Amino acid sequence: MGLLEPAGLFAGLLAFPILALWILRPRRRQRVIGSTLLWRQALDNVQAIHPWQRLRWHALLALQLAALAALALALARPFRLAASGLTGETFVLLDASASMQATDVSPSRFAAAKQLIGQTIDQLPRDARMTIVLMADEPRLLIARSSDRRALHAALDAARPTNGGASLAAAVSLIAPLAAESARAHVLVYGDGGTDDATRLGQLPFPVDWIRVGGLAENLAIVAFATQQTDQGPVALARIANTGSSPVTDRVELWVDGRLYDARQFSVPAGKSISETWTTLPKNAQTLEARLPRTDALALDNRAYALITPGQPVRVLLVTTGNPFLRQALQLVPGVQLSVSDHLVDDASADIVIFDGVVPSAMPAANVLLVHPPSGSVPWQIGGDRPVDLLRILSSSPVTRFLDLSQVHVRRTRAMTLPPDAQALIADSSGPLLAVREVGQRRVGVLGFDIHQSDLPLDSSFPVLVANLIDWLRPGSSEAGRSIAPGTAANVIPWPAATKVVLVRPDGSTETLAPPFPVRPIADTDDLGVYQIVQSAPGQPARMSWFAVNLFSPRESSLTPPPALPVEVGKASAKLVPTSIPLDLWPWVAAGALAIIVAEWWVYRQAC
Repeated sequence: MGLLEPAGLFAGLLAFPILALWILRPRRRQRVIGSTLLWRQALDNVQAIHPWQRLRWHALLALQLAALAALALALARPFRLAASGLTGETFVLLDASASMQATDVSPSRFAAAKQLIGQTIDQLPRDARMTIVLMADEPRLLIARSSDRRALHAALDAARPTNGGASLAAAVSLIAPLAAESARAHVLVYGDGGTDDATRLGQLPFPVDWIRVGGLAENLAIVAFATQQTDQGPVALARIANTGSSPVTDRVELWVDGRLYDARQFSVPAGKSISETWTTLPKNAQTLEARLPRTDALALDNRAYALITPGQPVRVLLVTTGNPFLRQALQLVPGVQLSVSDHLVDDASADIVIFDGVVPSAMPAANVLLVHPPSGSVPWQIGGDRPVDLLRILSSSPVTRFLDLSQVHVRRTRAMTLPPDAQALIADSSGPLLAVREVGQRRVGVLGFDIHQSDLPLDSSFPVLVANLIDWLRPGSSEAGRSIAPGTAANVIPWPAATKVVLVRPDGSTETLAPPFPVRPIADTDDLGVYQIVQSAPGQPARMSWFAVNLFSPRESSLTPPPALPVEVGKASAKLVPTSIPLDLWPWVAAGALAIIVAEWWVYRQAC
């Protein structure tokens, strides 16, 4: 035990004034007298008392001196040394995933984790520093290398949970450069353990301790919800999982365009899932919502959203002298209204115009795809034919999603020199074969080779590529009609004639995405529900598209923590050498002083 502020003991010198007051205090003895004639003798006794008398011990004096001693000791801030894992560099990772909103720990797992971190901050040694990271899909640094407890508490108070997941690997990668600079780095992970696998990072050179929050919790979740068009009309399917340890019988509701359409009972065993299908839905329905009206530990996965008619059909004009492969692939794309012509017609209603082997003198106002354009044409420098070797996909893009070109061969392609703002997606060793570009509100794609000069139409990737290109060129949202995970950025493809683009969020609030153009991606998609994009142009009907944001994460819906974190540490760092930190005892001493003062008051009242 020691004292952090020894100078506080000087307050004990106040004992001398207290003793002086007791020495100077006149003492009168109580006596019962039978006559007033004796009053003069009593007055004589009072006058005869000398100011300085021998100090006599009294219970009140003892209590006053004890209270003063306790107060002086409290001012000196006594402490005791306690073993702690906190070292010179402490890195705190706060799990902010959706499962941390579970209420099996009151008021929630996230709030309980923040409370535990607050206690860790209070125990931080004076010469130690702490870094706090919010561990989500994309980790966020809240505060770095601070010894200021007030600043650490302020950064912690500002932390909020997300509706997405948590990436332990990304969070560790974020702090690794800082931790490598310290010989005594220590990582503390506060959460329920529902993270990605961080063992791929290899053995870490610093210790990682997991402070588990939450335990076994019953939860029922909608883990999938989708729609499909059939000859009889739209159908919907929901998959409901029971992640708890007991079988559940409950009710699921289907809401169509904001109104209750159906409700049915179901039973699902522990650890299993069941499917519910609706085959008789209104043909003009647009938005569907599946609800579990029950109350369980996690409310986020009790609702799911799907779209039947996410937007207006896309009108495609194909200008070609004859390409049955391209025409057939376009007809297979859902929602495409295809028109075919051997020349550019004056059709202002077309959303996408595809030129096969030709280029007009003036580009239309729609989004454009050029297939094997002539040499010397626009939108960038197009050269002559050149031979093609092995194809490769250069970058991840919605256009190249699900493509496998390992078995595709192309004989010749146009040589292309791309401007700086164009992006090459498919190329060989000599240059690009497929490139895209955004110019203002317009999107342009160029496929450099003649489809007839390749075996691409014979490969399963051909219809996929055409569908991806149409989806990328489609005005509205590239996520139109789809369900995306919370926090995923949604790209908006503007209608070329649009002068204003507005986003309507699930809570009804609106946000103007454009002007200015080009339209920026929708980055804030953490709220679950249906998002609507409204594009308007003077004198024309507004065009609308929708996309849904759903949790659909078995890892987040499974609330029971795993036995250990998926992370590896080296043998040298597996055990942390304990250090001693001072724990303040002054609040307890001050409370004792207050109790002594109350006791002194009680003794005084009894003596009166």
